[in-house]
Amino acid sequence: MIYNKKTEKLDIELFKKYAAEILGGYGGLSDSELKLSIEEIHVEGKLVGYIGFSGYEENGSRCLGIGNFMIIERGKGLGTKVIQDIVARSKFEYDLIYCFVDAKNEGAIRLYKKLGKVYDEDGPNDNGEYYVTFYDNGKWKLDN
Repeated sequence: MIYNKKTEKLDIELFKKYAAEILGGYGGLSDSELKLSIEEIHVEGKLVGYIGFSGYEENGSRCLGIGNFMIIERGKGLGTKVIQDIVARSKFEYDLIYCFVDAKNEGAIRLYKKLGKVYDEDGPNDNGEYYVTFYDNGKWKLDN
């Protein structure tokens, strides 16, 4: 998988169109925030989706949050491959790789249940989202 890091060529309006259709929105970020946080995902030179990253440190752990992840053409295994690629590339730099997913996004929940664990024992949080862990302190959650 190949994805561009913080590309200046990000077509904001095209991203917003897909975000509205696929995700139901993008969190109301400004255009400048989108340019800083959203990256295009390309496979063989073709735009196949978008992803956002937020890296930070908390209590001595290096964390990577994934947001606004969407694949334009679904059902081809691209979402699985992108997440696997991100974990493979990032697990040496981060202790925790995770995301939140809208409880209504059934397609994403199916994908994330394959790749991690949707923490649904208590239902979604107050924002209507489930927490998903892909990688935690050296353990690829798929191994559970």
